[in-house]
Amino acid sequence: MVFCDVLPHEQEVLHLTQLDTLWPVCGTRADAVARLHRNDA
Repeated sequence: MVFCDVLPHEQEVLHLTQLDTLWPVCGTRADAVARLHRNDA
């Protein structure tokens, strides 16, 4: 799972709950898809 296009307050929630350590946060959907494909290899 990868988060993408998160708003600043959403990023803060992910950080405060430490979910950003479980799932990466990417700036764009394209970056997120690329990251998922890299992890499939």
